[in-house]
Amino acid sequence: MLLTFNIINNRYAKHLFHYSLSMTLCLQYKPEVIAVGMLYLAGKLNNYDLQSATSAPPGKPWWTAFIKNVSEPMLEGN
Repeated sequence: MLLTFNIINNRYAKHLFHYSLSMTLCLQYKPEVIAVGMLYLAGKLNNYDLQSATSAPPGKPWWTAFIKNVSEPMLEGN
């Protein structure tokens, strides 16, 4: 799976991950869910199309290339 990220998005994801360490996210979710959530938020904040940057099957959300059974409301925090 190839995911290309420019420097700005990479910085956002790193900062989000760093600040998440002081929260209870690591107690509530698996590491891969947190990682996908950070990528989701970084991509959304930068208007980056993650769907076209991943090898997700057609018709499935991009995060299914990394983890199964995660819904968009879960990533949105709803």
